[in-house]
Amino acid sequence: MIKNNKIKFIISSVIILLPIVIGLVFWSSLPDKIAIHFAMDNTPDGFASKGMTVFGLPLFMLALHWIGIFATSFDKKNKDQNPKILSMILFLCPALSLMAAILTYSHAFGKNPNVGMIVMLFLGILFIIIGNYLPKCKPNHTIGIRLFTTLNDDKIWFKIHRIGGASFMIGGIMIAVSAFLPINIMPFTSIGAIAIIILVPTIYSIILYRKK
Repeated sequence: MIKNNKIKFIISSVIILLPIVIGLVFWSSLPDKIAIHFAMDNTPDGFASKGMTVFGLPLFMLALHWIGIFATSFDKKNKDQNPKILSMILFLCPALSLMAAILTYSHAFGKNPNVGMIVMLFLGILFIIIGNYLPKCKPNHTIGIRLFTTLNDDKIWFKIHRIGGASFMIGGIMIAVSAFLPINIMPFTSIGAIAIIILVPTIYSIILYRKK
């Protein structure tokens, strides 16, 4: 994977580290303590030092990125994996890193963004994108819906990833819509969406396996 996607691997890694550059440029303007976690009502409930926010978070995200890429690369079944699936994996962590940077720095500069709405909207779009690509995912041990049933039968794998793609997209739409709902309703919509995303492929895979 890395051998055939060197440029994308380098670009994605650089994007993940962009928050460090931004933090250094505005270092003197940043407070010593920066909010990095927020409650559902957008109230900060987790803080980190300036150094940890500027350097620690992007480096942690880069480590996750590399672990995921190397794990995917060492899976021999991904040798002929769909290129679109691999591209999605390559740019997942960069997107998360940029979103986290935008929210933390915006709040640090007193902009008070609607964190809950932005995060839910981002996650909804992310699940929709994943759902669109899932049916294209070929059998492997590191990417996709990895259940006992799917890993042991390629026919079940493709059937589950087709219905899983639909459930991910439906769940993603529900999560995206919940971003605009009242705070007291948002958790219930999100839980329902997650239930659809997890339970539909799992239950269907068990039904197919038992029929077999």
